[in-house]
Amino acid sequence: MSADVLAGPPYEVRPLHTSAQQAEAGALVRDRNRWLVVRNLPCDFQAPALYTVPDRDTEPVGVFEDGALIGCLLLHRNPGLRHWGPRVQGPSVLITHAHSIPGTADVGRLMTLWATDFAAHLNVPWARAEIPGCHQDATGPTERLLRHAEQLGWEICGYGAGWCDQGQRVARVEMPAELRPGLVHLIRCSVPLDEAAAAATAGDGAC
Repeated sequence: MSADVLAGPPYEVRPLHTSAQQAEAGALVRDRNRWLVVRNLPCDFQAPALYTVPDRDTEPVGVFEDGALIGCLLLHRNPGLRHWGPRVQGPSVLITHAHSIPGTADVGRLMTLWATDFAAHLNVPWARAEIPGCHQDATGPTERLLRHAEQLGWEICGYGAGWCDQGQRVARVEMPAELRPGLVHLIRCSVPLDEAAAAATAGDGAC
């Protein structure tokens, strides 16, 4: 391993362009689901297929620690969120079906920091996210998941149909975009800001 790699940020957020990369993310989600099932916790059974066969409005993104995939999310740059209701105004980025490998800590915090910073670099006012399987009267593990999101700074702004699967119930959360200049020392961002570049199968744009 080179000295440059050792001296760089410990984490990286980058696109999952290839079928092999997307399959690795799908496998991560399936492993996470098995871990959740054993513990009788809510699972996101839709997600593996959404990673391996993404539509043209969906960008699979991976979170890496020292080159190893530890989490993944689906990024939507221009989501149509009218189904969220009249409260939701203005453009945003949307994060759906976010997962981490079992036993890792603080991946949700890393995703939160990155998403709000990325939204700010795109000059949109909001980062928004959907938490699958959550409903207004959530109790037990689902309620704890929502409380954890709130502790990370997300504000719950409603419940209802999800973006990727209109039949799935989700909790809708949002957080103001925020430039975080110091984040470059923690997370290297390789997700292109330019949408055309993001649609390509290669490239190393950075935010």
